Amino acid sequence: MPAYELFLIIKNLPRPELVQSIKRGAELILKNDGIIRSFENLGHKSLPYRIKSSEGYHTEGNYMLIKFDLPRDQLNSVTAEIRKDGDFLRSGVSFLRELDETYDAECRCLESGKFIKFPFNFEKPMTVWDKKKIFKNYGLRL
Repeated sequence: MPAYELFLIIKNLPRPELVQSIKRGAELILKNDGIIRSFENLGHKSLPYRIKSSEGYHTEGNYMLIKFDLPRDQLNSVTAEIRKDGDFLRSGVSFLRELDETYDAECRCLESGKFIKFPFNFEKPMTVWDKKKIFKNYGLRL
């Protein structure tokens, strides 16, 4: 199952109601065969701009981050249900990539340890073929 990250902005609610809304979001993930990896409460903050909901405008909210695994075909139903919930002002789901330590990339650095911006040598003159290979639109007329 792929790993995802759910970002929630929850209305400014009293603590018991806030816990209930977080539980609703978590139960929704679990109900759709998901596995919750972690919860991270980012705290109560003022919003960067007013957000309108069915109950009016909101200027403060609770930020929450949930990391979870979920089957690919269930993701759309989970996001649709979260958007229907009135307590969640904003939500966003992103694919979570874990860092792979076995990744081996080609090193493009000089002997002194400085990185090379371009993979070609400026000391040797470039031919037209080199320019066309690097700059895709070289020589085209507009």
